[in-house]
Amino acid sequence: MSTTATPQADHRAQRNWIDLAWAGQSEAYAYPYLQLGDRFDLVKPLDRIQRGMDFITTSSFTDVGFSVRYDFDQKTWLDDRRPLLSQSQAMNNMLDALRLAEENADLDTTKWQAFLRRACDLHAERILDREWHPVSTNEGFMIAPLAKASTQFENPRYLQAATKAAEHYMVRHLSMDEPYWGGTLDARCEDKEGAWAALQGFLTMYDITTDDRYLSAARHAADVVISYVYVWDVPLPPGRLTDHNFKTRGWTTVSAQNMHLDVYGVLCAPALWRLGEITGNEDYQKLARLMIVACGQLIDPMGSQGEQMHQTNYAQHYDYDTLEGVRGDYVESWNVYWISAHFLVAAAQLDEMGVDWINW
Repeated sequence: MSTTATPQADHRAQRNWIDLAWAGQSEAYAYPYLQLGDRFDLVKPLDRIQRGMDFITTSSFTDVGFSVRYDFDQKTWLDDRRPLLSQSQAMNNMLDALRLAEENADLDTTKWQAFLRRACDLHAERILDREWHPVSTNEGFMIAPLAKASTQFENPRYLQAATKAAEHYMVRHLSMDEPYWGGTLDARCEDKEGAWAALQGFLTMYDITTDDRYLSAARHAADVVISYVYVWDVPLPPGRLTDHNFKTRGWTTVSAQNMHLDVYGVLCAPALWRLGEITGNEDYQKLARLMIVACGQLIDPMGSQGEQMHQTNYAQHYDYDTLEGVRGDYVESWNVYWISAHFLVAAAQLDEMGVDWINW
């Protein structure tokens, strides 16, 4: 197989940084460490959580929010890395960690609270401004953290902003005249992550307000997310995926533009399980279980996993003049920390719901 992909070592040399959220998820480990750390006998989990979360709170702010990338070579948070989508996801993960950490007397959450209040204040006021009108569904990711923060910090202003965002996206998308779109940073089209942002946000709004309109909207967004899930096994040519006896059922495609499989469905699974509990529709829960199990097919003994499984001839790092070797391959040279983080977060969420996920 011939490919123009850069050797793995070169990729790592170019990536001497950490990212928050999206394809970095460097802040995400704190919540599952708190929920699952004792079960798996992690070494000094509280010390790691304290130092890691305290470090993240050093991220610099501007009038558009905090930086989501720290460069180890420059030893600084980068000014040009402040996507609203990633800020939203980071806030959501950190709020989940804060909720559990406040029950632990051995953790000092003072810096975390100050950081999250500053972020929520900034984005709540930005959304409540009369001029706020987001281009895509990317800011749907702001709904869940602002709604959670409204209860954790007892600040109704945050819920007001979350409500405005939720109502905005319900008007735009429930008719499907405009699909959910723009929820991923490397595509500009309809995608499952735009629908996932809405599902996460609407379901959180329902949990906080018990307003059935949000439950109905969550079911709509969930059904759109599900439309990106493979429900059959794609016959693959000889290659690495075939060598692994890889099955495509339960995996999600990224978008109408990025037609490859990714592990993002793992993160959606707990919300689908929760939706099944609320509605009594066991199909959501059956799918959630399938997604968790299917997306773990390529985990190696050290817990790492490749990404961007090529069930089609689409790929981002191949010679576009020749498609030889694309379909049936996958990428192992990218930053795959986010994959481990998604599995840990999903496991922690299912664990909090009392689901016996470990026997799956």
